Amino acid sequence: QHAHHGGHLGALGQFLIENFVPAGYAVVQASVRGTGASGGCNDYLGATETKDIDTMLTWLGEQKWSDGKIAVIGKSYDGTTAWEAATTGNKYLKTIVPIEGIDSMQQLHYRNGSAETRSLILGADYYSFGATQGGPGGTPDDPQTASRVGCASPFRGPSPAAAGPSGYVTGGGPSPGGPVLPGPDCDPRRARPSPERALASFKGSLFYIHGFQDWNVKPSQGLDIYNQFPGEKKALVGEWAPVHAYRASGHPSVRRAWAEMLLRWFGHTLKGASTALGPSVQVEDTHGNWRAEPVNAYPP
Repeated sequence: QHAHHGGHLGALGQFLIENFVPAGYAVVQASVRGTGASGGCNDYLGATETKDIDTMLTWLGEQKWSDGKIAVIGKSYDGTTAWEAATTGNKYLKTIVPIEGIDSMQQLHYRNGSAETRSLILGADYYSFGATQGGPGGTPDDPQTASRVGCASPFRGPSPAAAGPSGYVTGGGPSPGGPVLPGPDCDPRRARPSPERALASFKGSLFYIHGFQDWNVKPSQGLDIYNQFPGEKKALVGEWAPVHAYRASGHPSVRRAWAEMLLRWFGHTLKGASTALGPSVQVEDTHGNWRAEPVNAYPP
């Protein structure tokens, strides 16, 4: 099954359809609220967006053509939706494959004692993206585009409110710096997304993939939760920028075998196949050499 995202497949969608549909998998590519072909107003990794994902997982799990075992995979923002899915505790979600995804909004925005500049603009950026990209037409005359322009900006409302610039980062935590900068003392149960909620809710498996030259999402994202994750897990980390491990332009040692690795992971976690998954943690060093860590954690 496939839903168009803004009228095109995208690199990951095309890759999954070409490689995994012949292996007996259904591939569903969906747009979060307020993007692509989906209506509504963009919620920037918020509670409404997470509830949408939960609803979609349940719908997919209950279809006649579905065996009720679902994986969520994506890169960057789309990889973050895998962490959002994990916080729902949805019974149909069996494994997540976040590729350079964000497991902690607070860590993304607030580092080393101060808020990053982008803390003040990311919410507005995603609002603007959703308002201007539109639906299948993507023009100002498109009704879906027109409806998004009318969406409320994420910067409206007082700072403690969920829609305020502090609230959307910290989940409504205190903001000692005033009404603009997000405060460090956020409530992890309300922040979006939240490692604590994911660890408490998700009972499936984790295939963590990250490029350590991705300084937008940051190399540190996902490592803390990976080491704490109690379930079955596997990690593939290397020296690529925010791209897929098998597509890194000019990268000396791209993982051409990534499709095989993923096929084995899905076979094991979704179909219950008895298959070798390879080393639990595979790491590429600065010189392009790969090694397997003896302990399922990183850093060693």
